[in-house]
Amino acid sequence: MLHLVGISFLNHKMMGQIKEAKKLWQDGIAKNITFIVTKDCQLACKYCYLVGKNSKERMSWDIAKQAIDYILDNEQSFQEKSVVWDFIGGEPFLEIELIEKICNYIKIELFKRNHHWFD
Repeated sequence: MLHLVGISFLNHKMMGQIKEAKKLWQDGIAKNITFIVTKDCQLACKYCYLVGKNSKERMSWDIAKQAIDYILDNEQSFQEKSVVWDFIGGEPFLEIELIEKICNYIKIELFKRNHHWFD
């Protein structure tokens, strides 16, 4: 993101937010929690290293729920002030319904547990 510094549409407030996010990452405070929701992709991009290798595999709701519950049940291992919930895959939007279900469950659980990530 720092290569965007010279672009005029970034205002001073946005630059402060970018610098703060960078500091959090450098300090090891923020973490990514990544869900590989599918290995499927409907595209055949020439630059993609997975062209011809993708499969129809997808993450089940049960696996996603177990992962979320594990993370939230082990709060002592995840004391960061912030965390990024990330969705990747072949083409993750092929599983948009699963992503929406995961996001809703995360929000509900964070609220029910009065978790410090619920902001």
